[in-house]
Amino acid sequence: MAVNLNAGTFDQFLREHSVVLADFYKDGCVACRRIAPLLTQTEAAWAGRAEVARVNLSGSPEIAGQYAIQATPTLILFREGLEIARHRGVISKDELDAFLEEAFTE
Repeated sequence: MAVNLNAGTFDQFLREHSVVLADFYKDGCVACRRIAPLLTQTEAAWAGRAEVARVNLSGSPEIAGQYAIQATPTLILFREGLEIARHRGVISKDELDAFLEEAFTE
């Protein structure tokens, strides 16, 4: 299951893991709820290659400002603590797989 992070734990998590797919969402966001099961599948499929984390912006609005997140859901892929790719909005399983594969081949 994806790790739930907040402003106090997010940066440390990035330092501890080389590749992190972070899902930034808000309570009540229908699109966010739609992709949650997909993230669970992705976590299993990418185990050992990428960690999946979720950040509820309703409880951590400062992170939205820090990463200039203007819409939810927003997925950001981090490598060694640096953002390498971003996707905003609903995404399909095929699109998410392609998003991750492309980031790993760069």
